[in-house]
Amino acid sequence: MASFEDIHINIQRQMNETQWMSSNGLRYLQMLQLRLIVEHAIKNLLFYAKRFEDIGIKTAKDLDEESWDRLPVLTHKKIQENMINTESIPSSHGRIISVASNGSMSTPIRITKNRSFQFNMNSEFTTQ
Repeated sequence: MASFEDIHINIQRQMNETQWMSSNGLRYLQMLQLRLIVEHAIKNLLFYAKRFEDIGIKTAKDLDEESWDRLPVLTHKKIQENMINTESIPSSHGRIISVASNGSMSTPIRITKNRSFQFNMNSEFTTQ
């Protein structure tokens, strides 16, 4: 299993290799990565398998930009009604923790995350 530091280095390497890519090249690589995530979701999460099937995506190979644009926005209510099973998160993703919102804007929701998720969120907010 890759350590958090290995994952961090791999992400930095990928960012370095893609920072000067054309928008078409970058979109192509993003779609490849998105298909891996969608494939995992379809195989392991009934809630997402149904959402994808509803817009015509039965396998990750069916995914393209147009079909992705048809995916409805995920609302707080849908998250609350369809709590995601943490058993679907591969152990290679590291320790899983559960966090909850305080509900100040609506009904509280609970999500699970790992260190990889936190790294991505921190990176996004520190680069803007």
